[in-house]
Amino acid sequence: MTGAPCTGDTVPVHRLVQAGQNATLLIHEATMANDEADKTRAKMHCTVGQAIDIGKKMNAYSTLLTHFSVRYSTMPQAMLASYEPGEPIVVLAFDHANVRMGDMPKMQAYMLAIKQNFTELDEDDNDATVQVAEVDIT
Repeated sequence: MTGAPCTGDTVPVHRLVQAGQNATLLIHEATMANDEADKTRAKMHCTVGQAIDIGKKMNAYSTLLTHFSVRYSTMPQAMLASYEPGEPIVVLAFDHANVRMGDMPKMQAYMLAIKQNFTELDEDDNDATVQVAEVDIT
């Protein structure tokens, strides 16, 4: 496996799948929520699920999802599924993250911990809801 194709704003493109066959790492934007697939062409963006699907069709060893819309305060639901051995590695990019390609399996293992950063307890019934916790780092 070689190469690391990277997208900008795009809809799913078959030529990208062809050009990036067997890539070591696909870096793909995932701006839209999966339930907004009908809007992707007009907005020139992909959903999380479409970006993951491109990586699978490409047979990419790992996929790094980027460019999430600030309109969504939840972690992409597609990322909440547990990783099964043999599946492509899919992880989320974060501002100021510094990850070597060889560390992508480690990042996949950290997804459960990352998920905890998106979980807050509802005070009324203590059910976990998946939302971004606001953090002041100033």
